[in-house]
Amino acid sequence: MNEIDLWIGEPVQDTEQDDDHRAYVIDIHDQTADEYRVEGTGSTVHDYNESYPADDQVVEIAFSEDVGNKIGIAEKQAQLKSGRGDDFGEVFRRNVQNLEVRTYAYPSSRLESQSD
Repeated sequence: MNEIDLWIGEPVQDTEQDDDHRAYVIDIHDQTADEYRVEGTGSTVHDYNESYPADDQVVEIAFSEDVGNKIGIAEKQAQLKSGRGDDFGEVFRRNVQNLEVRTYAYPSSRLESQSD
C-alpha cells in the first residue's frame, strides 16, 4: 500500500479538477483502491480511477460546496476539543458525519494537499 501524507480535516484538491474545488479529508481507510467497494455500486474505487495505482490507500473527502460553512463549524469544534486532549482528526470526522453530508472515496494519489 502506498503511504500517504494527509490527515483528517486537511483541505485537499482533486488533481483532475481545474478550478478551485476544495475538499476536506474526512477519513483515511486501511483498504486500498482495489479493495474498497463504493457503497451501493459493488465497484471498487480503482474501478472508477483506473489511471491511479490499485494499491493507493483510500481517502474519503467532502467537497466544501456540499458542506458550505458547516465544515468550519466542525473544524472549530474539533480544535476546541483537541485543545482539551481529544484527537482532532477523530472529533472532526465525527462532526462532519453528524452533518450528514455526502462524502466521496478517492485514491490518495489523486488528491493534493492545500494546507498552508
